[in-house]
Amino acid sequence: MSESKSILFRDPLLYYQGNPFLKPELINTFQLSHTFKGKYTTAVSYNQTTDVITWISGQIDAINTTFEMPKNLSKLINYGVSFTASTAIFDWWTGSHFANVLRNEYKGSVENGNLDNKVTSYSFNSQNSFKAGSYSFELSGYYYSGSVYWISSYKANYAVSTGALKTIWNDKVSIKLMVNDIFQSNRYKEQTLFQNIDMQTDKRPDSRRIMLSFSYRFGNQNLSKKERKSASEDIQNRVKGGS
Repeated sequence: MSESKSILFRDPLLYYQGNPFLKPELINTFQLSHTFKGKYTTAVSYNQTTDVITWISGQIDAINTTFEMPKNLSKLINYGVSFTASTAIFDWWTGSHFANVLRNEYKGSVENGNLDNKVTSYSFNSQNSFKAGSYSFELSGYYYSGSVYWISSYKANYAVSTGALKTIWNDKVSIKLMVNDIFQSNRYKEQTLFQNIDMQTDKRPDSRRIMLSFSYRFGNQNLSKKERKSASEDIQNRVKGGS
């Protein structure tokens, strides 16, 4: 059987290629969760994937070129615990929060050796809303610790965003200002040290953005829900009655 490869160069020193001989993944998963007072949820999970599809890296020393291609690895095991909470500390302060601790373990045979790459990582994100009269404020952020994928390791990263909303003219007009990734910290740093591969990647997207929006609500804002419901029921009665 001849092997057909599709190649895409990202730059003169790195290209991606396909793999027509991939096997499908098989995942066995278990999860147990508990919710307390409808606000706090704790979950425990365990997943085992065989023939896990991962992107491997290789290097052609003669031309100093690196390539990446999908390939089946023997096994990926991950397990952990997560916690989700909805809070209303004060009438003017509400929020939703998520925390997770996860263990990833990659195992399998690779060219000229065996792979056993594992790490315990954790993450946290929080979204908060504040109200003060006709003003509303938002503050959100996340933090991801270091993690592993195949033969690569990823550094920690985080981001903080905020926003403010002001309503005027009897709540008909809303003016909203948002600032995403205030500190421009949404940065992905990857390191691959395996056999003859020594590759460093630093991705820093242009994620810090400032957005100003203006919206105007048309129509009678004082129309009660009862009046709206009555109008809707009248239409339904006409349809049913054929008039």
